[in-house]
Amino acid sequence: MTDATLLIGMAAVAVTIGSAAARAQTSPGAMPGQWQITRSGGTDVCHVTLATGRGGNTATPQWTPACKKLGLLQLKRWTWNGKQLALLDALQKPIVRLEARGPGMFEGEGYVVQRLGAPVKTGPRRMPTLAQLAGPWTFTREGSTETCAVKLAVGGGDGGAHIAKAAFGLACNGLGLFHLRQWSLAGGTLVLIDSMSKEIARLDVEGPNLLRGRGVAMKR
Repeated sequence: MTDATLLIGMAAVAVTIGSAAARAQTSPGAMPGQWQITRSGGTDVCHVTLATGRGGNTATPQWTPACKKLGLLQLKRWTWNGKQLALLDALQKPIVRLEARGPGMFEGEGYVVQRLGAPVKTGPRRMPTLAQLAGPWTFTREGSTETCAVKLAVGGGDGGAHIAKAAFGLACNGLGLFHLRQWSLAGGTLVLIDSMSKEIARLDVEGPNLLRGRGVAMKR
């Protein structure tokens, strides 16, 4: 056996082992959990929960502008046949079909599906302008049913910051926004600031209508 033949054989074995490992980590039993879906080269991210149960495999997208823009609000079911992941609507019609590209990753029809927490494959982020972020927002905290109306304005703050106001009421007080006075934007992160110039929350700008931070979100 020549060295070239040996190398070809070793490469074939490596590919086979890698494929088997990918299939093992994308088996039906490994699918339930949190996933993130994007368009190839896009910046919108939709978070989806895949689950299994007596009623079959269910898929639940978050009700967000990103999921709507990606055409995933009708997502209800999913199937995995060992080669292809299909995301289906309530009538079992495919919304998109994707092929496994490695552990915890699928691609197909212009979409990328990855396990939540993986680095999202996106194109260059097109950040909203200050004017696009200005205006009314709804602030929420994880684990709370309360919401607070927040209004962002451009300019008027200290040291280059901008004016921010929370609606007067118990809900905003309970969400920790009673002393909200300013906001700033740096590196794709919006920071809410209180009257003592201390940070209240930091939220990543996921689009002109969605900000998300640790346990908090702002939508409109």
